[in-house]
Amino acid sequence: MTPSLKPITPETQKQRIRMAFEAGRRMTSHEANKVGRTVDARKYISDLRASGLDIQDTWEKGDDGRTYKRYFLSEAALAKIRKNENS
Repeated sequence: MTPSLKPITPETQKQRIRMAFEAGRRMTSHEANKVGRTVDARKYISDLRASGLDIQDTWEKGDDGRTYKRYFLSEAALAKIRKNENS
């Protein structure tokens, strides 16, 4: 018998991406797509920003000359999360 798998919903995809940011990960949209098991990470990043999560970004240049953004939580947001975890 095959175990029943829970479907991956947009809410769980967004939550996976949020948890990665809260763990201190710095991700490109491609990496966030893998983490969230989605193809729409930039939408979820936008939603998380709109909900108040202080997601910052920086432009980087790859070895091939292409530029891309890397997303991450601000140091203040990470400090607040870590403070709440230790309380």
